[in-house]
Amino acid sequence: MKTDSASSGVAETGATESSASERSAAERLQSELVRRAQQGDANAFAALFHAHKAHIYALCLRMTTNVAEADDLTRDVFLQVFRKLPSFRGDCALSSCLRDIAVKMSLMRLRTNCRPTFHSQVIAEESVSPQYEGRLAVDF
Repeated sequence: MKTDSASSGVAETGATESSASERSAAERLQSELVRRAQQGDANAFAALFHAHKAHIYALCLRMTTNVAEADDLTRDVFLQVFRKLPSFRGDCALSSCLRDIAVKMSLMRLRTNCRPTFHSQVIAEESVSPQYEGRLAVDF
């Protein structure tokens, strides 16, 4: 029985090593695409966009629960990344930066959409009873 557990441990270790090498290959590809996009390669930026847009859209949709808002936010996130990509240092994964930008932009959008609006209207003096004359009415 020890032989079986030892062989299964080897199989698990082999699977872990192969998945780690696949991840590092994917990270190298992402780094190469970022470097090329920073140099102005539109195809590299398009590849980054297509690689990450589904995750960013899903995050924005989860946060806003609105398809149109999620579409707009996804577009805005990638526009922001396009503008700021030359200053990206690569200290962290691009996916982490994209997620952070998407969360911050979604929260900002939610804050501006949920801000209460106060409508004030001045009531004409003729229609106001004498006790409220000259006051400002506020609708909530």
